[in-house]
Amino acid sequence: MHMTDDEIRSSMRKAKNPTEQVKVLAELNACSEAEVRAKLEELGIAVPAKKPKVWKFDTGRARQLLAEGRTDLEAAEMLGISKQTFGDWRRSMKLRVNPEPRRPAKVKQAAPGPAPAVPASGEPGTMTAARMAQIFTQLAKWHPDAAVSFSGQDIRRVELVSTYEGAGEPVLCVRIE
Repeated sequence: MHMTDDEIRSSMRKAKNPTEQVKVLAELNACSEAEVRAKLEELGIAVPAKKPKVWKFDTGRARQLLAEGRTDLEAAEMLGISKQTFGDWRRSMKLRVNPEPRRPAKVKQAAPGPAPAVPASGEPGTMTAARMAQIFTQLAKWHPDAAVSFSGQDIRRVELVSTYEGAGEPVLCVRIE
């Protein structure tokens, strides 16, 4: 310790908050709070006990969630607290973190091959909504920047319009620009 016994006594006597003064003395003397507390006991100065942190959530439930294998984020959301607060509590209790689940690496898929747009049966130039859904599913697998052309011309825009004919039959119109 850098300070004399008299300086330490005087400092504690004048302190408005003795608990905080222990921290100040530790900083001034470049030592731990435990060393300052030991020195104060040696000098016969009553040191208030360090108050334990009071957590404002159900710590029993928190322990249960960790035992179930929940991540900090999952447990925090279930308890209605922030992930930071949950992590602070877990570290203060010296509990191990449950790792985040690993997500499988994305596998690049090859672009689908060409398929006939119009089924063999049916009227020329028309197709069923199911076939249209198949085509759009195939398109969704392509790279988003891939060029699309129809009859040798690039397609800038596709518009889908759903209407009902006079008999109440649904009709899906596709406008291609």
